[in-house]
Amino acid sequence: MMSLNLSEADAEPFVPVPASDTPCTPTDSDVLCGRGGGINTHPGNETYRHYVERRKRIYLTARFKREKRLIAETIVKEIRNQNPPGRFLLRDGKDGPW
Repeated sequence: MMSLNLSEADAEPFVPVPASDTPCTPTDSDVLCGRGGGINTHPGNETYRHYVERRKRIYLTARFKREKRLIAETIVKEIRNQNPPGRFLLRDGKDGPW
């Protein structure tokens, strides 16, 4: 079983990335928000699901909201620390840009 250090002293502050109005092309590191086969099979989404699966047991056994928040933040940081950095992208409308 994987252990996760949830010490507040060791945790870096979580800083949300502001949304951009500039359209972009998703990379293999990006997580695409939405539904459907194309999104499910995107390499970034597969990586994200792998990170979530690795932490599922510890998340489900966490007793406090703070612990659950730190686990979720760890997953987000793992996505952002990839090379190139992963982003969480939402499509603008049904067929609009990311």
